[in-house]
Amino acid sequence: YFEHFDFTFKKKKDLRVLLAFSGGSDSILLLYLLLRYFKGNNQAINIAHINHNIRNDSFKDEAFVTKVGLELGINTYIRQLNPKLKLNDESIESWARKERYKLLSEILTESNSNVILTGHHKNDQVETILKNVSEKTGLFGLSGMKSINNNLIRPLLPFTKRELMSLIDKYKIPYINDSSNNDLMFKRNFIRKKVLGPWCLNDSKVVESIAESG
Repeated sequence: YFEHFDFTFKKKKDLRVLLAFSGGSDSILLLYLLLRYFKGNNQAINIAHINHNIRNDSFKDEAFVTKVGLELGINTYIRQLNPKLKLNDESIESWARKERYKLLSEILTESNSNVILTGHHKNDQVETILKNVSEKTGLFGLSGMKSINNNLIRPLLPFTKRELMSLIDKYKIPYINDSSNNDLMFKRNFIRKKVLGPWCLNDSKVVESIAESG
């Protein structure tokens, strides 16, 4: 998995990573891959969980993340967001994303980490491209997310959700489901469930095709 990008560090001992960790299938799979990559040097891994406080049950996610961090002996950073601070003309998705990355940048410094890792994969890339198209972002939006963007790295971007879930199922890795992923009020969820999902049923290669053309 990690051969698909360059950490830009010549020696692994110089590397400390901060993983944006929701407790969902993508981020926990990336955590397990990091544990293998660092071969038991758990002190090279930090995890950060941003509780957006958008859902009434978000405390369950936070508790799961805290438990994982304790069991693995990994430094865990928990931060809270207050949705009441969102501007009236700003979408909840845009606000949450902006505030999440702001906090991750702060924790990056606090934890003495070198890079931020996220669990974005190829399906996320396609959703981003389609979302950008709907928002008339032009050619820039068609490029989607970058695998490496300054100190932000997305190592799972070359892989589809199906490929990642096959590993989750194979090794029976526990994870939690974010109930807000079913809320079609969020544009990304609508694209995933009403556009990309049915499309994949008719064309199994559509994710790869759109991602590669981005």
